[in-house]
Amino acid sequence: MPRSAARIVQRRVCLISDCLAQPFDEGARVLARGLAEGLRTCCEVLALGTHPRAAPGSCGDWLPDSGAAASAAREFRPDFLLVFPHASNTVPALLRSRLLARRSGVRRFAFLAYQPRPHGLVGRRLQRWLAPELTLCLSAESERRFREEGVAAERILCGLDLARFTPATPEEKRRLREQHGFAPDQRLALHVGHAKPGRNLEVMIEACRRADWTGVFVLSTFDAADAQVLRQLDDAGFRVVDGADAVIEEWYRLADCYVFPVRDPLACAEVPMSVLEALACGLPVVASRFGGLPDLLPSCERLTYADTDAAFAECLLALEGSAARRPAQIEQLGRDRVAAEVLRVLEAHCT
Repeated sequence: MPRSAARIVQRRVCLISDCLAQPFDEGARVLARGLAEGLRTCCEVLALGTHPRAAPGSCGDWLPDSGAAASAAREFRPDFLLVFPHASNTVPALLRSRLLARRSGVRRFAFLAYQPRPHGLVGRRLQRWLAPELTLCLSAESERRFREEGVAAERILCGLDLARFTPATPEEKRRLREQHGFAPDQRLALHVGHAKPGRNLEVMIEACRRADWTGVFVLSTFDAADAQVLRQLDDAGFRVVDGADAVIEEWYRLADCYVFPVRDPLACAEVPMSVLEALACGLPVVASRFGGLPDLLPSCERLTYADTDAAFAECLLALEGSAARRPAQIEQLGRDRVAAEVLRVLEAHCT
């Protein structure tokens, strides 16, 4: 084994996150689990879930005075502490993370802001004061903004489980459609996520109506669905599926297209994991130019950016049936490779 590889394997990383909680049917939770599992392939990892519904192996809750997570981290003696709060870089989350790092006694401390929050003048000053050695983010724009505000930042990629999210064969697609009650020739447009007004789902509803497609919505159970949005989906004839019970990769494999109409920056992680999972399964994707997605995939064979609301329907109307195939760019996003790069960034910036 090369000397550099041996050095990486010996590193210890403690990941503490309230996103490490069942069910893993929401972007931040998917990102947290993928990061933990990817890091385990290149270093020794202690992953602590601090949510009441945390996955097995969790420790305490998200309260700095409980000391449970800090005690576990201190006993583990990691080289790096990486904190990933669902609240992202809000001032309370930064303060809790700073206290957690101090109580754990870990000197090299990084923070993942998966959905950067805007701050006023006072908030920017507090963020600069509370910021760790390094803030990880998901887009070039966030990296630039953090640095302008005096916060050391590096953009990282989102890792995917490429063995789980794979293209379906025509036979598998037919079988899955029969299993879930869809006709072989039915045109299915899929969306995965929250049923909230900020998701811009009325655009998808209108696009499906104009193009005569059937909408399928796999619902995240992270928080309560908006009753009015659910009524709109039901009135439009969408199939709504509980994400907690869904084998999500099956829904990607049986669909004909993935639609991502979200524009509100606070309605989703800065890089939507569902878009990447759909592409990994070989689905054509029609999406808004959301967050860090254009940075990551400025041009992609199976991805079409819809710059207006009307363009979503136009894209569906123009879409021709084809066998599922994974774009070459997605092969670079395997979670093992991405995690190794995250570790390299931590080593380079947390000294």
